[in-house]
Order: sequence, then structure tokens, then C-alpha cells
Amino acid sequence: MVDPMGWLAGREPSPPEELRARLRLDPVEGKTIARALSAAAAEQLGEALARPGRSREGAFHLLAADAFMTYACEAAADAPDLEMRLSEMLAALATVDGSSDPSGA
Repeated sequence: MVDPMGWLAGREPSPPEELRARLRLDPVEGKTIARALSAAAAEQLGEALARPGRSREGAFHLLAADAFMTYACEAAADAPDLEMRLSEMLAALATVDGSSDPSGA
């Protein structure tokens, strides 16, 4: 089991409080830190795309997606198969379409 939140807690500089509140993940089984973070980035990107226009809520989801993907790349940086991992992360983002229900229903 990996703990993305434990890994994120050690990152410097820490994100602003408004963004940090959105960077929450539960421990996950069967994934690396990089994969857990990139999955969270895809989820947040979907939430942002589901809120078109100039909404503050959509903007925070987009910022969270960016932060999660940045951290995912940082976590994957030491992997021997870095190019493959980065390609997988980008491919996962490319499939996000924003069709999720922003209300969470």
C-alpha cells in the first residue's frame, strides 16, 4: 500500500493553503505513488472540464490537476522506465472528457 499524502507532505515548497485543501488522497493498493497521483490528476481534470466557463470551482480543479500531474512526474523521475511512465500518464490525461457529473451524483 502506498500513501500519496505522506509522500506529498515531504514536498517543498508546499502549495498554497487554498490548493493544499484540494490535494487529498487516500492510501491505495497496487499503484505506485506516480500512478496514484496521475490518476488523481485525471480525475481533477475531468472535474474541471465538467465546469466550463470562468468558474472559480473549475479553476481550482484545474490547478489541482496540474499540481497532481507535476508531483506525479516528480515521483516518476527516478524510475528506470521514465519515458514509458510519462507516456502512460499523458495518455491517461488525453482520455479525460469532462463527462463526469460535477455535483458528484
